[in-house]
Amino acid sequence: MFRNFWYILVGVIFIASCDTEIPAEVTSEAVFYVRGTINGQKISLNAGDDGYYMLPYFKDDTLGIRTFSGKLGIFDCIADVNCPQSVEVIFREKEIENGVRESIEKSVFARECEVRGPASYLFQSYKATFISKSFPDNLTHSWNFGDGNSSTDENPVHYYLNVEDSIITPSLEVLDGVTSCSNWVAYELNFVSPCEVDFNPEFGGGQFFFYPEPTIGRTQRYSYNGDLYEDYFTKGPPSDSITLVCLESTETATNCISYKCKNVVLDTATVGCVANFDTVKEKVTLKDVRDYLEITIKWQNSVGKVYQSDLFSQPNGFGFEIVEVLDYKDYQENEGTKMVVIKFNLRLFGSSETDYLDFESEKSVVAIAFPKI
Repeated sequence: MFRNFWYILVGVIFIASCDTEIPAEVTSEAVFYVRGTINGQKISLNAGDDGYYMLPYFKDDTLGIRTFSGKLGIFDCIADVNCPQSVEVIFREKEIENGVRESIEKSVFARECEVRGPASYLFQSYKATFISKSFPDNLTHSWNFGDGNSSTDENPVHYYLNVEDSIITPSLEVLDGVTSCSNWVAYELNFVSPCEVDFNPEFGGGQFFFYPEPTIGRTQRYSYNGDLYEDYFTKGPPSDSITLVCLESTETATNCISYKCKNVVLDTATVGCVANFDTVKEKVTLKDVRDYLEITIKWQNSVGKVYQSDLFSQPNGFGFEIVEVLDYKDYQENEGTKMVVIKFNLRLFGSSETDYLDFESEKSVVAIAFPKI
């Protein structure tokens, strides 16, 4: 994942995102570098020279497709989107089958590569924006989107690509790393259903009052501590500080059913953490960006303008090759790195198809990170 990274210098000094100290080594050559020409002008970026570092990382995009990347840039900005005079090489994983990811060796291996290009057609997708309503701040979030994908972002955006995913049950678990408190909530979402429901719990006079929205033309059924209640209801204080309450709302005219669950809290001062979330759901039309086993190169010039290889199709005779892939050092227990030897001749595009740079390298060496489990 992006937040887990280390910097690689000449031979080199490693600075990890964890507390583990890795001793420095000494060599006379840069281990990782990008050398070649851009529009005929020589370029030579070497990890360890002039403040340059190699950042290997991996992450999942919004479609759940994993990429393995190596970025070579100045230490002060290498983890930022804007990093002038930097090069980034991105490898996409092999297609996931039956929810199982292939090993890194099946995604990054010696071969002539397909260069990622512009999306070729559109497809319908369901988009969900998840908004955490959890308490308190600074909790660790673990989302399960209900389709085999997950996220640890606080407020993730996820796309459901298949028709069978129109009805899903996402869940959220939160964890307070200081107190070890954890809490969980889930409820069903129906993307093709026109009806939605929510409810607001209030406490007063020793009773909880539950107010659904909307109410007109609907019947309500609540689940409270495992018991079912019809329509509006009040309930005395629960035996626990947190009670999971679920509402099932049915439109009488259309028989449209919608759901919402919440962890209801009697007194926030007595609980360590609470998981709750809202969802904004949409049906959207997207460019098809699900291609696998492809590569992208990005270059930022001295003023930070980005040129990249995937905005338009590559001309004939342009291409990318992985020459060799070698095991490299682990920087923490469940994550490793690979040394990837590459050569390429690619056209990188800026603001239009006529705004481009031709980037050529007979040999460059980058690092990528990958999960070992």
